[in-house]
Amino acid sequence: MLKQSAIKLGAARRTGMPIEFLEELRNQRSIENAYKVQERYGAIHGSKSIGYKVGAASQASQRMIGAAEPFYGLLFGSETYESGAKLPRQDFFEPGMEGEFAFRIGSDLMASKGPFDIDDVSDAIEAVVPAIEICDHRFKSWKAVSLEEIIADNAFHGALVLGEPVADWREYDYLTHEISLSFGGEIVGRGPGALVLGHPVQSVMWLANKLIQHEKHLKAGDIVAAGTCTGLHYANNASRVSASLGEIGEVSFDFE
Repeated sequence: MLKQSAIKLGAARRTGMPIEFLEELRNQRSIENAYKVQERYGAIHGSKSIGYKVGAASQASQRMIGAAEPFYGLLFGSETYESGAKLPRQDFFEPGMEGEFAFRIGSDLMASKGPFDIDDVSDAIEAVVPAIEICDHRFKSWKAVSLEEIIADNAFHGALVLGEPVADWREYDYLTHEISLSFGGEIVGRGPGALVLGHPVQSVMWLANKLIQHEKHLKAGDIVAAGTCTGLHYANNASRVSASLGEIGEVSFDFE
């Protein structure tokens, strides 16, 4: 049964023991079943969901994992931190970092009012938030599993670190506005918002419409991590991870 896949993922997260693959999902392999496992994983996670992440929001990311479109995962309160946090490295399996634009939703995007266009989504956004996503997985090797297993495993999500929200988010040109990601003060990746589905708000729009298919919707207060502008980078022995969004702000954390 698919619920056994969710139980395996939950056990791997609790014990720190990675799994090889999800046999039940492989026997019933589909993207829709992958999201069903993800939802069940969320139900047994033990922490409140506070929003969503969008993965594979760039063509390069989609090529890397063989995806035809983006996918989403769940954000949890217990795995979301304020800038300046100190995180135990041992809490993660194989953490990789991405600098991102995150957005805070100010009003519900009810499924009954969809499909949504860019204006609908823009009107619902309350603030932009500097973010570093810590991508992670619960497998012995993520390269050895299928796209469906990655989605089921909460879409390659480990944790999220957030800076201060900026309410006048419309003042910035996200097509050209860059994010830089640094390890120990050394820039390891950078890129503009145009890398995220052409515009990071397009990523939020994709998510809002995708959730309708699963009888879900974005709610006021939800955080949406829109996707990487910097690419995925592994910190290895670096302890300080930071991202600069220029005038929008900065966000950082320390590995211990």
